[in-house]
This record gives sequence, C-alpha cells and structure tokens, in this order.
Amino acid sequence: MTNAPSVLASWVLAIDRGIQSYGINSEPLLEKAGIDSMLLKQHEARIPLANTNKLWHLAVQATGDPLIGLRIPEYITINTLYAVDAAAQASETLRDLLISTCRFSQVATSGVELTLMEEHNLCQLRFDPQYKEAPCDESMDAFLATIFATIKPVLHFPDRFFCSIQVARARPIDFERYEKQFGCVIKYDRPQYIIDLNARLLDEKLPGANPEISRFSEEVLTSYLARFRDQDIEMKTRGAILSAINEGQLSKCDVAKRLNMSVRNLGRKLNEVDITFSQLVDSIRQEKAISLIKQSNICLGEIAFQLGFIDTSSFCRAFRRWTGMTPGQYRETLSS
Repeated sequence: MTNAPSVLASWVLAIDRGIQSYGINSEPLLEKAGIDSMLLKQHEARIPLANTNKLWHLAVQATGDPLIGLRIPEYITINTLYAVDAAAQASETLRDLLISTCRFSQVATSGVELTLMEEHNLCQLRFDPQYKEAPCDESMDAFLATIFATIKPVLHFPDRFFCSIQVARARPIDFERYEKQFGCVIKYDRPQYIIDLNARLLDEKLPGANPEISRFSEEVLTSYLARFRDQDIEMKTRGAILSAINEGQLSKCDVAKRLNMSVRNLGRKLNEVDITFSQLVDSIRQEKAISLIKQSNICLGEIAFQLGFIDTSSFCRAFRRWTGMTPGQYRETLSS
C-alpha cells in the first residue's frame, strides 16, 4: 500500500469532462484543487485523493449539482479503466465478476478497498476506507454508479440481484433522481457504503464470458498495480511543484523539503523514472501559462510573477519556446 491514497488520472479526466458537460471551464477548478492538468493526459498517472476531493467540492459549487457524481460513468473513455470493465464483463459468473471488481478496484482509487462478503443467502459488496482521508460523497456516488453501469448490462434481471444500497451520505434534496439512478432501495446515513446483493444469483453464467479477454485484462491490471505502488514519485513531485508555484516559493530545495527528502535524493528518484526536475517545472509552467493567458484581465507581468519568472522578458521567451508565439500573439488568436 502506498503512504497516501491516490486516484487514477483517467478517473479524474472523467470528472473533468463531467464538469465541462455543464458548459463550465474546468481549468480554474483544477488549478484551485492543486491538480496538474497535464497529468490528465497521462492515463496511468496517479493524483492524490485529497486533491480529487477538493475538485469534487469545487465542481458541486460551480455546477450547482450535488449529484454530479452520478454522471461520471458517461465520461469514462478508453484507457486503463476500460481494462477493469473488460476483466469484469468477460468473467464466467457473477461471482467471478465481483471478485475481479474487488481485486482491481484500487486501480481507480486506493482510498477504499472493495470486499465481497458472503453468508448464507446474504451477500454484500463492502467499501472499506483505507486511510483517514476517505473519498467524499460525490466520489462514492460516481464509484457506485460506475459499478452499476458495469454490472447491470450483463444481468438478465438486475432488479433481482441488487437488493439495496447502504450509503454514508445524507439523503440528497433530489433523492428521487438519486434512487432512480440505482433502481433499488437506498438506506441513508449508514456507517459505510455497502451494496446488498442476492447471493442465490452469484453462480449465474454470464453471456459475455471470454477466458482469453479476462486473462489478458487481468495481466494488464496486475502489471499496472505493481507499477503504481512502486513508482509515484513523478506524481508527488508535480503536486509539490504546483503548490510551490502557487505559494511563490519555487526552488528544487523547497520542493525536496515538501517531499521530506534531500535535493540529491529527489534528483536520483526522478532519474529512475527518466524525467528531470526542470522538465517537470517547465511542463507545469507551460500549462499554467496557457490557462492564465486565456484570462484576458491578467497582465503579462502578473502571469510572469505567478509562474516564478524573474521578469516578463524571461516569461515571454519561454512562452515563445512553448507555442511558437508571443503571449500577445496567442491572445490575439484566441480573440479572433
């Protein structure tokens, strides 16, 4: 287990697209949440759960929709998460599907662990928090909705398999929409999230059973889990750099202190994953610069200051290197 809960970047990308579906620019929200948007293009990268929770809260404020999590399954694209779905839907029985879902649930987030509990005719899919920082209600809504979207299509009688859901959240104002989403009894204000299932149907054969696809997907996911548990230094360093830039304290020494390591050790660990500190700083500055340039009310001097450049000229040279244009020319292309 890693020393802090994290979320798959492609899961956060689905959140980002969900926010945009309301006609809202998600870039300022990502920045306020301390999430480097460049990471969303790296589908196997990890993002701290604490930052993702901040993004959820900002998304609710911006959209005015406290049930935004229910929409997220619509925006999951072909990436690492698809391997989780493929492994599940290619399973031979419902029991195999649930075991596969539990085994690879931490691909999406390491903040909770899914466990299948069976006792007589009672069967539960339990969501056990693994850290003090637990996924927020909106995140759990999205998690539940994704599991239902994965399992329901392979069931002959979904209303017989899903008996009820126990949720830790309070009953939302728009509870009818919430309950319609899942199509079963919802029990609110419970100690933890649990899906109650019909154990008699666990050995039901699935029409999409495919041992080859199941085996291939499991190999991909097992390999990914091994990599993410051992190599999260780039994600942590990006987060520390972004925080340092936002606080106006950007230096390799400051970032190393934030990560509780020496400058030499930080350089060595980054070298192991074939990237340098300066490359990370440059990519983060580029992303933030483009985001700030789009806000026409912010002058170039202020942008240079926010990004940690010594003067406007240095910023303009860097911007030309990134885009082939000066900041002024870039703004003109946006306005035209």
